[in-house]
Amino acid sequence: MATDMTVQMTVRLPDSLAAFVDQRVAEGEGSRASVIADALERERRRRDIEHEIAVVDAVHARGEQLYPDLDGWVRAADFTDVDDA
Repeated sequence: MATDMTVQMTVRLPDSLAAFVDQRVAEGEGSRASVIADALERERRRRDIEHEIAVVDAVHARGEQLYPDLDGWVRAADFTDVDDA
């Protein structure tokens, strides 16, 4: 996995957020920078997921199938419950 280059930034946080970050650091979760970077990465993933959900919802709202090329495979698949075997 490639590592992104880093950019130094200066940010101002409310006291309560700074205390939260410092508590995470005190609990051994890494440096201030890594705690903040992890939180931003989680937020980026959350937004990506929200976007994907919106795309799926839009496809369904148009009455379209999400994966029409898989319909035949799904219909042909044997979904016998393995517990019944």
